[in-house]
Amino acid sequence: MTGLLWGEETAGRRGPKRSLTVDTIADTATRLADAEGLSAVSMSRIAAELGVTSMALYRYVSGKDDVLALMADRVLPNVAVLGEPADGWRPSLERWMAAQLDVIERRQWILGLPLTTVPRGPRALEWIDWAMGSLEDTPIDPGERLAVVGLLASFLLAEGRLRVEHAQAAERTASSGEDGTPAAAALDPSDIVGTIMAHLDDSRFPHLTAAFGSASADQIAEADTVYDDVFGMHTILDGVAALIARRTG
Repeated sequence: MTGLLWGEETAGRRGPKRSLTVDTIADTATRLADAEGLSAVSMSRIAAELGVTSMALYRYVSGKDDVLALMADRVLPNVAVLGEPADGWRPSLERWMAAQLDVIERRQWILGLPLTTVPRGPRALEWIDWAMGSLEDTPIDPGERLAVVGLLASFLLAEGRLRVEHAQAAERTASSGEDGTPAAAALDPSDIVGTIMAHLDDSRFPHLTAAFGSASADQIAEADTVYDDVFGMHTILDGVAALIARRTG
């Protein structure tokens, strides 16, 4: 699998002359995921799209895990789209994070990839290297820079999932009942907050009661659905700034 990610296709296998490439297989799988979701990606479906038998694919990849690894690495654009991290570590990392959130929102199937088990390929490493480079002029050491980038990546997955699920819920609500079927029950943030507020009491939830009591239901609902806000991004980067300040001091 690792060799495939780095363009080291296995050579010298017996059989007819190859008519496909690893790139073709990966691109076809990605198009399927873009159009129909990750569940549409299978060896048989890829083969059908390419007009070959499933067995023909195994001359290029060992199985679906190889294909998913290729997709995970190539889903990001070339890191050159970010330019150079030359405007300070914080604006650079904000740009780095925003670009990846945009990819997650446009290609929601990313969240179904086994990102914790597939090996990192060259494109993913280029993005990690870019982020570490943006921290080069700070006093934190290379190990801490790598840890910071890992923390930001974890945040991106969690934030991306929230944004995607919110968008999917909105789509279901908009399309429900259009074909004559009963409308699906939608989770309206204001309804959720109203239910919570109706069941709060000082003795059981003293801190929540105080917090909810200081704002209107609409304000709390808005704060509870900050999918388009950058509050989380700014807060986590504030933590990075604090780490840099400690090392500077």
